[in-house]
Amino acid sequence: MDAEGARKSIDSGQVNRYIKEASGGDFSAKDFRTWAGTLNILRCFKSLGEAESESDIKKNIIAALDEVSKKLGNTRTVCKKYYVHPGIIQLYEQNSLQKYLKELDRIEKPDELTGLTSEEKVLMKILAQLV
Repeated sequence: MDAEGARKSIDSGQVNRYIKEASGGDFSAKDFRTWAGTLNILRCFKSLGEAESESDIKKNIIAALDEVSKKLGNTRTVCKKYYVHPGIIQLYEQNSLQKYLKELDRIEKPDELTGLTSEEKVLMKILAQLV
């Protein structure tokens, strides 16, 4: 909105400049979409639970990517390629994600220092171990 209250269009460059200025870091809208996509697939995998077979793994990955794509407004392929960390999918394929997801029940509510949710804390731990 401009000073007179009229709507003005903005482009991605303006959004990204604002994000860099507001955060003080080298971040863009893609960083936020990638965080959201990866966090949402983690939540989906938690709700789907551990897969019992190879076909269940594939079916659950597609279902989770479909859910993420709805939230981000992209296709499943775009979300998988650009907005979901491949390590999370790989851990699910290897039945190795469940040990992290079990931690969600043991982590307390967001603290005053970081403001991270339990899912975000677990995601940070996973990402740190994937590096």
